[in-house]
Amino acid sequence: MNVIDCHAHFYAPSNYGKQEIASYAASMNSAQEEDGFVLAAVVVTPETWDDCLTVLAQSAQHPLLKPCAGLHPVQPGGMSLHPRQVDSHQLKNLIGSSSSPVVAIGEIGLDFSPWILQKTVDASDWWRECDVGDCGVESVKQLQKEAFRTQVLLAKELNLPVNVHSRNAGHHAISLLEECEMLHRALLHAFDGATKHAVKAAEKGAVFSIPGSVVREASFRKLVVALPLSSLCLESDAPALAPVKNTKSWPKDSCMQACVAIAELKGITAMEVARVTTENATRLFGLALTAATPSKPLSNLPPEIVSYLARRHLHHADILTLMQCSRNLHTLLATSQALWAAMTLQKTNIAYIEDGGDWKRAYFNNNLLEACPHLSALVNVHTGFSSAEGLKGLAKVVQKLFKRTQFERIACMEEGCEIDGPANIWMCLTKGCNRVGCGRKFNKHALQHYEAEGADHSLFVRLGTFQLWCNECGLWLDTLDAPAVERKFVQTIEACLLSAIQSVNPHGESCIRSAMALNARRALERAALDIHPNDVAHFVSVQFARQWHGFVVHEDEDPPALVDNDDLLVTDEEGVKWLRSDVFPNQHFSLFSQRGWELLQRQYPGSGPTVTEHNIYPGNVSKRALVDFVKMRAVEEHENTRRKRRQAR
Repeated sequence: MNVIDCHAHFYAPSNYGKQEIASYAASMNSAQEEDGFVLAAVVVTPETWDDCLTVLAQSAQHPLLKPCAGLHPVQPGGMSLHPRQVDSHQLKNLIGSSSSPVVAIGEIGLDFSPWILQKTVDASDWWRECDVGDCGVESVKQLQKEAFRTQVLLAKELNLPVNVHSRNAGHHAISLLEECEMLHRALLHAFDGATKHAVKAAEKGAVFSIPGSVVREASFRKLVVALPLSSLCLESDAPALAPVKNTKSWPKDSCMQACVAIAELKGITAMEVARVTTENATRLFGLALTAATPSKPLSNLPPEIVSYLARRHLHHADILTLMQCSRNLHTLLATSQALWAAMTLQKTNIAYIEDGGDWKRAYFNNNLLEACPHLSALVNVHTGFSSAEGLKGLAKVVQKLFKRTQFERIACMEEGCEIDGPANIWMCLTKGCNRVGCGRKFNKHALQHYEAEGADHSLFVRLGTFQLWCNECGLWLDTLDAPAVERKFVQTIEACLLSAIQSVNPHGESCIRSAMALNARRALERAALDIHPNDVAHFVSVQFARQWHGFVVHEDEDPPALVDNDDLLVTDEEGVKWLRSDVFPNQHFSLFSQRGWELLQRQYPGSGPTVTEHNIYPGNVSKRALVDFVKMRAVEEHENTRRKRRQAR
């Protein structure tokens, strides 16, 4: 099956060595469809005038390479392309004299990246010689548009398509192409603009090429979902936008991975994606391709045997490559849920997905890498938790514990320890262990058990609330920022445990449900802790803030009463309310963001009045400086907490 790389900077010496290109082109030209895909063509896009000369010379030596000619909106040194640099007559003569037919004008377009625009404004005096008025960012944008328009109109004159760069300028590029009546002849590569603009452009005939980095970049995946397959092509953007970050992109590998990712997102086969995108590229660039050699039968072995051998003896990345390269292997392996489950386990150490879920989709779900892998110990790794024997065993253990002991009298199993009460007692979830101990912090017996036994005993459940904690990850599980698959699995565990104790200890079940409801409320209210440097600081009486913090963060108090901020304000002779001069942050009031204050008002109706930094008397400079300092410290502390959590995830 043919694939076409519609946008690559595959030329020497700036991006690849001459020998690298020669060897690669030779190997691609000799490849038959016994490996599933054939790289039928690479549309090579130069960026500078020298690149144009190089690309045309290389294409004459290697038929695989299909040359474009054009000037990129960003030239060497990070400077924007100037209209004076675009000599359309010279470019036209170069195209006409080329021994290799030029298939498009490109890479041309717009780049409104702030650093490029500002560098252009600051760096060169000759920009100021242009009759554009004030030489600012808007003037540079206008000059870029003029250079782009000149090349688009040349393409229209020569009846060639355009290969377009539109970073941070998607809407502007589409508007100009439409103005020049060339939108239906345009390929927009690695489009990063708003999806709604892409959809409208596709309806008018524009084509969008998807790079190999679609496997890791959500913006490209969103674009793929929004656009019809008839508006998509493949690209590598070699040497950039590789499937694996910070590695060099190669045309065939990147296009195949993009092909597979598109197939996953569209719910169709990779072969269908290859067929349609190749047809789109051939039509746009006017390419004539040689039909791929039909493949030979691979094996008479049943698919189940091939799948078993693959998952037992091959790395998941090698299996994926084989499926991408061979139509026969793709047919044999792609529908095996057991194989995709084994590949997902290899890749992520995750053996659980939603009940009845698709392991193939899970394999390509990068959010799965942030889920807790230690939960996998509770399930059958071949089937996922939909038929997990581990949960049944766990339910029996909890049922037995709650049956023989009064709920309030559940205690630590450590000899001599007098700590009891389910809120302070934890149980190890490791199958066959189920050690019950107090606490999860320093010198507590649950933590000591984990430290003695190691990572295999990292999962604990708090018996008073059925909250799960992973010592190895250092994380509460089923938080609002956890991956969906982790949250669903933990909720399944909670439901299983509640069901287990319902018949043996109804009082305990009722207490736990109440505690779980409070925890859900805490999780919601924790969002009030978020604060940003640009937020308007809202002030809340310190009495309420301390009680609220004890409830939400330390989980050792009931919810506080409503917020009463009357003591923070004083009214002047004109009836204007100001912050009292004798109240200070952290001593009399705490800082919240506007979003946090609105959340508190919803959770604690009747709270008020609203007090913000705008209530600080204008002449009280020292109070404003003190509030700014406390606000800055609060922002830093919040960001550090979020950073640590992201790193743990």
